[in-house]
Amino acid sequence: MLDHGGWGRADLVLLPPRPSLAEVVEFIWVDTWNAARRPPTRFRIVADDAPHVIWHVHGGRHRSQTLGVVGARSTFSDLDVSKRLLTVGIRLRPGALPLLAGRSARHLTDRTIRIDARLARGAGANPERVIEMLTDYVGERAAGCETHRFVRCARSLDPRRSHSVRDIARDLDINERSLRNLSRDHLGLSLKRFMKIRRLHAALGLAHSTTRLSWSRIASEAGYSDQAHLIRDCRALLGETPARFLERAAG
Repeated sequence: MLDHGGWGRADLVLLPPRPSLAEVVEFIWVDTWNAARRPPTRFRIVADDAPHVIWHVHGGRHRSQTLGVVGARSTFSDLDVSKRLLTVGIRLRPGALPLLAGRSARHLTDRTIRIDARLARGAGANPERVIEMLTDYVGERAAGCETHRFVRCARSLDPRRSHSVRDIARDLDINERSLRNLSRDHLGLSLKRFMKIRRLHAALGLAHSTTRLSWSRIASEAGYSDQAHLIRDCRALLGETPARFLERAAG
């Protein structure tokens, strides 16, 4: 998890999906905040190639719950999370959103569609029961659906390598215009933006996993032409340099 530079990622609870949902769900996560563990009020959410189903419990004068389907994010977003107490999220695999929403993913990019919170209200604030209810929700909508061959191709692309639209279209035996439309409809992003986001995630994940590598080495390992290339992409997608973004985790 890279939101706000990876703030609190060590305290997240990560769970695998049911085997029957492995094709559409990458993992499930639970984040609990309390007086001893409060994030900054303004929380920077990363650009993300993957959609999510997210359930929140909010504090304040009247405790409330919200439930929504979140599309792919083409750029960063700063959110007010001051009243959040508990979050359960299901990280969907790229291309899974049309199966759940019944519409093109392009209509949900950088958007959240609210779902009736009564779906999970019966679970109270019990994360285990919420997870069960949300995975049932995902499973019912994905049952019997087959992953499009374009989606399988997109998921298999190595973000560390350069991939041309022409070559991918040829491999799928379609024209380039059809490929671009498939990317918008299934991923909610252009294929170029999709790969750019995945490559940046790879670089930031590598920076989190080791303190021994320089930024130039991280850039090289993640598939950037040089460190300046990494910085340009990070500024475009996250609004700041990678070093400054990761500093948020300590803030």
